[in-house]
Amino acid sequence: MAAPASLRRPYNIQIEAVMDKSGADEMVSRLKTLGYNAQELTTMLNGQTWYRVRVGPYGSSGEAAAAQEKLRQQYKQAYTTSH
Repeated sequence: MAAPASLRRPYNIQIEAVMDKSGADEMVSRLKTLGYNAQELTTMLNGQTWYRVRVGPYGSSGEAAAAQEKLRQQYKQAYTTSH
């Protein structure tokens, strides 16, 4: 039997963790442009500030995995260039 929705932990996709706030801000902006619920979270690691970029939440690991695959394809099409 599954836990009630109020007790389930949501699933998030961590996109990146960087020390550059402007880079994290840009990534959040790009993800929002693609229609994703992107957030930037600040954390301290070894006395240094890191910025985590996450997308979510999703109700299950399956939903998160499907969203991650879709995001890879969309991001690649939108933000990579060919030379």
